[in-house]
Amino acid sequence: MINSREISADFLLWVEAYYHFRNGEDDQSFLMNWFVIERHLYPLLERHLTELANKDSISKDKKEKLGKLSVASLLLFLRATECIDKNHYNILAELNDSRNDLVHGGVPISRRISKKCLEYSEGTIKKLT
Repeated sequence: MINSREISADFLLWVEAYYHFRNGEDDQSFLMNWFVIERHLYPLLERHLTELANKDSISKDKKEKLGKLSVASLLLFLRATECIDKNHYNILAELNDSRNDLVHGGVPISRRISKKCLEYSEGTIKKLT
């Protein structure tokens, strides 16, 4: 479970990302917002895997292996197990692809993608409060 200190840290990160966005610094804004989003994907996975383990649907070894998925695999798993709906999956997959293009290929983030990430990150924080 996310505690109030972590929510405060996410909010402060989002505020900083918002200012980068307002200044047209889309790469910086995107990465800060993506960090907020990604921080909440793995706890979502962990909660789901714990539920499955408690129901004896998966072994502890399998739970441990699944807990180390890459983000792309994590998104596919969360979608396949209906932890996230198709719309959220599509948004997150697009954002993750953009993140990979930036980090691994040096492709700048578009304004549209930066705004989409900002809005999704904001929604993530709102759900926690």
